[in-house]
Amino acid sequence: MTGVLVLASVALTALAVAWAFSRATDSETNDLLTQSVARSSDPALAAPGTYLVTLGPDGLAVTPGIPAGLPDRDALDRVAAGGPTEQGVIDVDTTSGARYYVVRTMRREGLVVQAVVDHTQTEEAQERLRAALVLAVGIGAVLAAAVASVVARRAARPLVAVIAAQRRFVADASHELRTPLTLLSTRAQLLARRHARGGEDVAVRDDLEALVRDVSVLSSILDDLLLAADPEADRVWETIRVGDLAREVSESAQAHAASQGVDVVVTVRDAVDREGADGSISRGSDTRVVAVPVALRRAITALIDGGIDHASTRVDVQVRREGARVVVLVADDGPGVPGADDEERQLVFARFHHRPGGAGAARSRTHHGIGLALVAEVVETLGGTVRVAPRADGQAGAAFTISLPAA
Repeated sequence: MTGVLVLASVALTALAVAWAFSRATDSETNDLLTQSVARSSDPALAAPGTYLVTLGPDGLAVTPGIPAGLPDRDALDRVAAGGPTEQGVIDVDTTSGARYYVVRTMRREGLVVQAVVDHTQTEEAQERLRAALVLAVGIGAVLAAAVASVVARRAARPLVAVIAAQRRFVADASHELRTPLTLLSTRAQLLARRHARGGEDVAVRDDLEALVRDVSVLSSILDDLLLAADPEADRVWETIRVGDLAREVSESAQAHAASQGVDVVVTVRDAVDREGADGSISRGSDTRVVAVPVALRRAITALIDGGIDHASTRVDVQVRREGARVVVLVADDGPGVPGADDEERQLVFARFHHRPGGAGAARSRTHHGIGLALVAEVVETLGGTVRVAPRADGQAGAAFTISLPAA
């Protein structure tokens, strides 16, 4: 924008200079013609660079050495005949050889007078000025591009620094958390093995196994964050059954939901259940997408977790196929998302934007307005969209919808 403004200023200045010079030279030529006509009593006394022609009762009188092709007899005859000319004056431009002339024909004191002014030097000066202005505009364009480049770099430098700092923070935080997570995972696995050998309560054993799985998932999420912080890293894309993934995430969230008095209900609408060669049933085959598994898990987990914290009693999770898209719907029965229209409601995906608290606000953890922003970034990276709207069934609450291209 800065470069455009600089270039526009240079171009306007060049146009103004050209216009002013043209007006000045035209005025000078007009004055010279007027003065020449005033001395028309004797064409032989014409000033240098000018020529006079008079047509009267005594015939035609011409300044010696008048250029070839002059005088303009047509203009003389028309003025003499009193033709339809503006106030009896005819102005024309003509050339003779390499010279350029301005000719004025008019009546004066019973004579028809024609004054000729050599305009060659003025025209050459205008041509030189125009060439200089074109060159100036060209130089201005180069300077404008250079200025724009410098300004853009300076303006982008703080943003680049912020992005770099953000990547460093994510990488550092993820790296630092990997060590305690590894220790936690090891302790959980040892505890699960000891408990299994003891043959004690099956429910406790299942909880320990779930704990091991959750720690493994968290380690995978940290690995994905490290990859996301490196723009040159290649993330592994796989074909995922979204229905199965939503079930796994919901099962992991059941303990937290139960502690908050919230039910998480999962509905997966699979159009096709196919039996494999070994007799196994392939579920969710109609809800497959190509994505980064850990990244998609992060997005679904964040929506379900947020739904639990804002719900009054229930969170509904639905996975279905809609044409060439796979849709994940997470709806809670909380206070919903404020906004007079759809565009305003989508602001909830901006960083540090907070949803209003509802029945679960007093029991929920502190929220920093980052989770939904991360969901939006992840889904966009996977080539999908995420939106929020009131629940379609008319109940209070918010419905978040992830839409991804089907595999």
